[in-house]
Amino acid sequence: MKFLSKTIIILSLLSAPALADQEIKTVTSVVPIFSQKIEHKLPQDWKPAFENATEGHYILEFLPQNETLEDWTEMFIVQGFKGISSKTSPKLFLKKMADINSRVCGDNAVFEYLEEEKISGFEAQKAISGCASLPKNSANDKISEISYFIAIKGAEDIYLLHKAKRGEEFNVKSPTLTKENSDDFMAEFLPVHLCEKSVKSKACSQ
Repeated sequence: MKFLSKTIIILSLLSAPALADQEIKTVTSVVPIFSQKIEHKLPQDWKPAFENATEGHYILEFLPQNETLEDWTEMFIVQGFKGISSKTSPKLFLKKMADINSRVCGDNAVFEYLEEEKISGFEAQKAISGCASLPKNSANDKISEISYFIAIKGAEDIYLLHKAKRGEEFNVKSPTLTKENSDDFMAEFLPVHLCEKSVKSKACSQ
């Protein structure tokens, strides 16, 4: 897999803390995307697995070291959508995604808004979305997929971070991810910061 230069920066950030102190369980990842930089935590035993950039969209996928894109149970994804922050809100953006998920999953669709908040002064919305049972014609039959989403309205772009988990099918009325356990589900990847590319330090929080 060939990664862009921005991912190489992430790899260097991942390596140093892990070698310096074996007690550290998470490290800091900083990804320049379009007009700004996104910073988030990452378990030290996770790896960049896929990256793609077009004129209007950027995506970077992380997996646990022992998992692959063809067969995974957990994934963390960072995305950027260029130049659309003036056209939508984080809440509306997540609602449109939920509508797409509903069309795919039908009666097995799960969606719940969590809290609104400010991330580095920018408007953000959290939500849970998923499928209690993936469609029978999908490549992954008889499993579920559920995710915790954070959408951020940046200065020019919309940024989307989410952690996804696949597992056994569940009752759509009793999802495995809820408001009550969502903080624990996402804890290793938080906090999230957003800053301008012009910030001299590599990390937004420094």
